[in-house]
Amino acid sequence: MKKPNILIISPHDDGHTAVVQAQIKKIDPNIEVCIFATQDFPQKMEISTSVSNEDVQSIITTESETISCENIKSVWFRRPRKPVPSPDVTDSKSIDYIEMECDHAVYGFWQTLDCLWINPPSLNRVAHRKVFQLQEAQKIGLAVPDTLFTNSPEKAHEFYEKHNKKIIYKTLSSKPGLTFTTKMLTEKDLEFLKQVKLAPVTFQEFIPANYDLRITIIDNKVFSAKIKSQESKCDLDWRNDLDIPMEVYNLPEEVERKLLALTNKLGLVYSAIDLRVTPENEYVFLEVNVGGQFLFVEINTDLPISKTLAELLIRGKKFSDI
Repeated sequence: MKKPNILIISPHDDGHTAVVQAQIKKIDPNIEVCIFATQDFPQKMEISTSVSNEDVQSIITTESETISCENIKSVWFRRPRKPVPSPDVTDSKSIDYIEMECDHAVYGFWQTLDCLWINPPSLNRVAHRKVFQLQEAQKIGLAVPDTLFTNSPEKAHEFYEKHNKKIIYKTLSSKPGLTFTTKMLTEKDLEFLKQVKLAPVTFQEFIPANYDLRITIIDNKVFSAKIKSQESKCDLDWRNDLDIPMEVYNLPEEVERKLLALTNKLGLVYSAIDLRVTPENEYVFLEVNVGGQFLFVEINTDLPISKTLAELLIRGKKFSDI
């Protein structure tokens, strides 16, 4: 029975996982790494956790191996997907039941692992909420855009007028296969504002950019990259331009201190933070990405992000000691 040292909760096809796993093997070939692809559960994977007066033991059984979890010292919670019920189950109530039980089982199993988590799932869920992020950033003293989260067409229209018809809109969340880009709200869009009543939308004042920043923080180590967004063909949302120029950036000490304070307040070991620097040189906080991408930064700047993450996973520690 295999006893892994590191557990990575991630889809098999995730490029970031492959790079970090390669870094781990390069640093220490003796480290055992297990990839836990949650979409394989319960069809292609079994989880068994036994609790007695003596101890708690958890075992993962995949199509190729059986894994004992007693020696796990670190877990990377890397964008897990939902468990997928068997296609043989077609009744909607049965599907709901299976999804509910699988979700409870995997989150319960994760809670039994007393080790370093990047990031703890319970804290990830809270920190992912954009409303909460902005509130905490504002409390710490970071500048934030004037923002409205609403399903009220009337309030959305008032917000549009308040900011001289220069606001953007975007989703509150995202998931694989369902991600929308940030857009300006135009006069043509006003007739569709009534549809806001169907689901809440994020509205935000438009912040002019001199350039943007992607700040990756791993265990209080800060990696800062300048995104030359105004040279991009997608200057409103630079994430849509894979060829955007970028370079290593020297972040002001005061801004770095506040970002570290925010990350620690949210309980995050890893975070990817987006800032916008205005033509007046004001640093404006946009959002924290609890599982944000970093390979595009590493490729363009040579910042050792994946190596730093691998070293932290190898080092590990008990979560109760954090």
